[in-house]
Amino acid sequence: MTRLSPAAIRGLADFLALGPSLVLGTCDETGKPEVVRCGAARVTPDGRLRILVPMPEGRRSVANLTATGRGALAAALASNYRTVQVKGRDAALVRWPEHHSAAQEHLAAFGAQHIRAGVPGELHLAMWSRRFTVVDLTPEELFDQPPGPTAGHGVPG
Repeated sequence: MTRLSPAAIRGLADFLALGPSLVLGTCDETGKPEVVRCGAARVTPDGRLRILVPMPEGRRSVANLTATGRGALAAALASNYRTVQVKGRDAALVRWPEHHSAAQEHLAAFGAQHIRAGVPGELHLAMWSRRFTVVDLTPEELFDQPPGPTAGHGVPG
């Protein structure tokens, strides 16, 4: 299993702290896709990606992760449309006692991004869940999707 470089992991952690919109893509064992908006994502000290999957909305995504171990997180900033996609394997359900504070921190940063982009007031709250399941996976591929001609290029591992 390929791991991303420490520099790529630091860049991902910094990007996630900015409050991007988070969407987790999974598929079942037959390849049927599923997507769900997530409540927060962080890089753990050991370089894994920790994701808050909302419940009950994310139950199929969690089932897919459990069955296949594979997932892809797309993180996009409302203020400038920069998007990062992270693909990973070996997903596992984990305990994260601090997940509620992480969700609140992400919600505040997410809201600030939307306000900077001109989205009215508290509209971002309508896209938010309060219950989560926590999933970790090892990031294997990272794609930086800035608007313009360099979109889609992988970040050196």
